[in-house]
Amino acid sequence: EEEITHFHIPDTPFAESERRQIFFGAAIGIPTFYVRQNTKNLFMLDILKRVRKSRPSRRYKGFIRVYNIEYRRALVELLKEKAADLIEMMSLKETIEDLSDRIENPGTASVSGRLTTSILEEAGGTSPMKLSGWEFNTAAERYYRTRLRSRHIREGLHLLLDDLTLLEQYAILDRYDCRESLAEVCPEKSPGNFLEAIWKDILNRDVKSQDLLRLIHLTLLTIEVDRKRTQEKRS
Repeated sequence: EEEITHFHIPDTPFAESERRQIFFGAAIGIPTFYVRQNTKNLFMLDILKRVRKSRPSRRYKGFIRVYNIEYRRALVELLKEKAADLIEMMSLKETIEDLSDRIENPGTASVSGRLTTSILEEAGGTSPMKLSGWEFNTAAERYYRTRLRSRHIREGLHLLLDDLTLLEQYAILDRYDCRESLAEVCPEKSPGNFLEAIWKDILNRDVKSQDLLRLIHLTLLTIEVDRKRTQEKRS
């Protein structure tokens, strides 16, 4: 609706630092940040009007003290208000709810919270502060290389299987010029059955080179079909 322009979000070194400090502070757990009361970032000032518990700083004259979690809550509310139609059109209601849950329950819902919980399970501990740095880091590396890696690969394989199922359907319907390519890459069996046949080998890092090459070709073919589908939707 052209309500916000570059004028409202100036590209000056100070304004840019003012924006970035919020992300950096949140990343290392600093609960508050400060914004100039006369900041030229008019878009940020509009967001701050929605933030609860902000007040003029007693320590830094001319600055507003803002709680990071309240700022994030205000951002979600801004999304719900300004992008309501888009959220509905793209079926993003659950995504917004998940975003709110991560903000409200960081210990169990946020990425860092879930990772920390899993690493503590690996280490057999109850709190990161009760472990030495070596113990926590060793458990983290072990978790990343085993359980997390396996989970990510399984998730990726399931997504690829869905794509291969669609690919086979498009080939049957002779759409997106993929029938001949699919027949050349996977002549003996369906692509889905092929993936299922080597599933355990992938997880065990024991895939034959020819099977791996065929899997790469199938993946590239699904990407090409996705590209053509996107072009079709745009035209």
